[in-house]
Amino acid sequence: MKKTLKELSWKIALLAGVVAFTVWTLPFLGCYQPVFIVVFSALVYYLYRQMIIEKSFKESWVFLIYSLLFSVAFVMGKQVHFDYIRGNMSENYIVIGKKAILTVITLSALLFPVFSKLSVLISKVKLNNLSEKRVLKNPLFFFISWLIILICWLPYTLSFYPGGVVGDGAMTLRYSLSPGAVMHNHWVLLYIMVLRFFLWLGKLISDDINVGVFLYAVTQTVLFSGVCAYVAYKLRVKGAHALIQWGTVIMYAISGFFASYGLALWKDTLFSAAVVLLTLLLWDLTKKEKVTVGFCIKFGLLGLFMCFWKNNGLHIFLAVLIIVLIAFRKQVLRLLIPGAAVLAVTLIIQGPVYDAFGVQKDSLNESMSVPIQQIAAVIGEGKELTDSQKEVLYSVISEEDWKNKYVPSLSDDLKRVVDQEYLNDHVKDFLVVWVQLLFPNFKTYVKAYMMLTLGFWQPGVYIGYYYDYFVGIQDILNDGYVNRDLFCELTGKSINNELLSMIKFIPSGTIVWIMWYSFTSVLAQKEKRRQLIVFVPMAVCWAVVMLACPIAYSYRYILMIAIALPVVLYLPFHKDAGLKEI
Repeated sequence: MKKTLKELSWKIALLAGVVAFTVWTLPFLGCYQPVFIVVFSALVYYLYRQMIIEKSFKESWVFLIYSLLFSVAFVMGKQVHFDYIRGNMSENYIVIGKKAILTVITLSALLFPVFSKLSVLISKVKLNNLSEKRVLKNPLFFFISWLIILICWLPYTLSFYPGGVVGDGAMTLRYSLSPGAVMHNHWVLLYIMVLRFFLWLGKLISDDINVGVFLYAVTQTVLFSGVCAYVAYKLRVKGAHALIQWGTVIMYAISGFFASYGLALWKDTLFSAAVVLLTLLLWDLTKKEKVTVGFCIKFGLLGLFMCFWKNNGLHIFLAVLIIVLIAFRKQVLRLLIPGAAVLAVTLIIQGPVYDAFGVQKDSLNESMSVPIQQIAAVIGEGKELTDSQKEVLYSVISEEDWKNKYVPSLSDDLKRVVDQEYLNDHVKDFLVVWVQLLFPNFKTYVKAYMMLTLGFWQPGVYIGYYYDYFVGIQDILNDGYVNRDLFCELTGKSINNELLSMIKFIPSGTIVWIMWYSFTSVLAQKEKRRQLIVFVPMAVCWAVVMLACPIAYSYRYILMIAIALPVVLYLPFHKDAGLKEI
């Protein structure tokens, strides 16, 4: 009788708690439907009851952490007011109140059993149906997939001739058009040299500058589509079900999102492709007992490309290398050789060699976006500064610019007026002031940080550049770039609107949380934990953006997660007999 009464008591208490949390949480988030509230309460109650009976809380701690972090992102994302990218502090802002914080706690408690049980279901699903020996002998799948993707992307290539020349792409092209040696690495020397080659090649065909741009866009499209096809092929090699293999090919083929990135003259497309290739390479490492010479060569070449194709490539590769060396301690020497070679070559060329030829390094203010924005928010709110703090800060940026050029979701306007020479010489003083202002203005710092990084943590939001920004022309320097609809010229009909309607993809903030849920689900399965290394390149790229974010919404900085999405979704289901627990 006592046992029955005790059991009834905790069931009533649990039900009351779940109902109370649901009634508080869902209306706060904008859901007032009584039916949904009742159904959701019943589901959460049932899942909690099952976890109590099974005593599975100890195994589910990782999902408690994920639920809390996701709830922070979801609730705080709902508190954001955003007008446009250059909106000022009264137009772009976030409200962090006590009700929002309480909702974070209640929502995380409600989501915890949902995420935990979903992972249990995932672990029981089998999606493997092919053996490696069978598929390794059939590379025809790769070439067929590549051809399908290229054909499906062809309407974009023709309709948006010569490609996407926007923002930074237009600025980089201007440097590429300038005569003489490249004396600054801000736009990346290797990228400029490659663009110069295609502009020169186009010049041999026609005096029209658009021809050279088109040749580069087509080449990039071919390479990028090849990487997409290789992702599908890798899933095939790893034994994914045929539906997953062909579903991956179809996703790339029909999505204008990927087609548009093939045409965009940004470094990010091929850089992200290299990160994905590194991700797939590390997937092989999870099964091999020894690192082969072939692996070392591929690892080194990808590392060199990353380091020389983008300014933060060195930092990303170094972080990945350190984590890989820690994860595979028994093979540290074999992995260290190609990694050290990449670092040595990069540091020598980008150090003494660049100095010898007078090539300037990228300015320090590029990596100071977050501290600059946080301090600007403090000044914008009229907080008091000491005379010594004013001396440092107003030497880096004038007092007028600190107040007038700060926009919460874009750091470019402030970075352009930084006294770079002073900042380079007094970076320690600047960081000391930043630390001094941290604790007295902690809430302001948090809000400024969240507003600058919105697109990389805020789920369910389609703000940002998703449409013609990738395939349009922004000839901001009047260099003569002009869109031509070759598809319409050939067929007599324009399909631009239809193509643009297919560019929309999963929101950038949402795809981040999909990646982290997949990571958490793999972490919860002991026999699969060796596969966690596959997430490292993508996670490092995301972390670097979160540390030095220049703009709140721009998918290109985490494009690698979108490209690798089929792998991210498949990893929690993947069963590999060769995996060992770590």
